[in-house]
Amino acid sequence: MLTRLNHLLYRALVFRQGLRTNLLISIRMQIEAGIPIIDTFKLIQQATKDHSLRRLADMSLSAAIIGQPFASNYAAEGFFNDYDARLLIAGEQHGALPEMIQLITATSDPGQSFFDVVILPNAQWILGLLAMLALTIYGVTYEKLMTIGDRTPADFFLLGHWLQEHLLLIALALAILLAIYIRLRTMLGGSWRSRARSLGFFGAYDNRFIAQICDLMAALFKKGVAQSTAVTIAIALVSTGTRPGYFETALTRVRDEMNRGPTLLPALGRHLLDPEATAQLSLQAPRQTVAELERAFRNYALVARQKTAQILSAMAFVTALVTALGTFFLLVPLIDVVMGAGVDTGF
Repeated sequence: MLTRLNHLLYRALVFRQGLRTNLLISIRMQIEAGIPIIDTFKLIQQATKDHSLRRLADMSLSAAIIGQPFASNYAAEGFFNDYDARLLIAGEQHGALPEMIQLITATSDPGQSFFDVVILPNAQWILGLLAMLALTIYGVTYEKLMTIGDRTPADFFLLGHWLQEHLLLIALALAILLAIYIRLRTMLGGSWRSRARSLGFFGAYDNRFIAQICDLMAALFKKGVAQSTAVTIAIALVSTGTRPGYFETALTRVRDEMNRGPTLLPALGRHLLDPEATAQLSLQAPRQTVAELERAFRNYALVARQKTAQILSAMAFVTALVTALGTFFLLVPLIDVVMGAGVDTGF
């Protein structure tokens, strides 16, 4: 966990997103110009003064010289996250490196980000709610000043005492619920997954992942990669090396079923995609040729992203409503105290 945190901070503060993107775009342009990957890193070695780029070039050359993928140590050293590093490795191994780089460097749609759609637009309400919670808890300091005689304390102070007494319990309960949700989102599968989706759970998460898988499949089919090989590559990309998660399990079942005879789309429909998605892909790729599959998966990736954007927009509305009502609920008792309601002055 500490290593992962160090790598995350390294990518955020030192080897930043802009630097990674510029590097990958340069590599793609060199490859498309017919320049060998080894020569590309030799050029980076000689031309750059950036310590991170030079270290990455040294590592890439060392791996390439001994016959390993140039990105084989990128995740272990924190240059890229696991998924992007595996994309680069798969691209080099299957002759689709420019396509994989395109997937990594493509400008992400702001409508696909939970932070950009749900958190950032509602930051004022979220911060306002947190500020009101802090003010209510801290406000009990002035209870004796504002409550005279033996009069019952105002609702503001009663609420402040209750929050003080139960704050740790509330925080613990929220943490447990969040951990359970993340666990279920990662592991829950089968009919239970379908029921959860019908109730509105995991929709944005699943559709965003399906869009990534569709983009990956389209890029691989564009290079003529076989269906079973494309699924195997997808499994390797989502594998965590520990207990298989939902997507790894689903894709593994797809591959196993394909080995027994059925083609890609029916297998995906039984284990990963919903009936609507399966129908759309089947209509666009009736013969399931490489060209048809490439076009169908590329188009459905756009559909999945539209679904993700719609779900996140609904979540943003709910977040704004809940935080606004919470802030108002905490503000009303404070207004009563400020305006003198419930204070016995003795006159």
